[in-house]
Amino acid sequence: MDTIGFFNIILRLTIWFLLTADLSVANIIIGVSIALLLPRSKNP
Repeated sequence: MDTIGFFNIILRLTIWFLLTADLSVANIIIGVSIALLLPRSKNP
């Protein structure tokens, strides 16, 4: 995974935590799984 992909996942997790306002373990697991499953753009 390159740097842009890493920051993309961090951005998605940040948006998830801001939307849910919950930092429980279950919510973190759900957020990480959603961040990894969302489609990524193929453009460089």
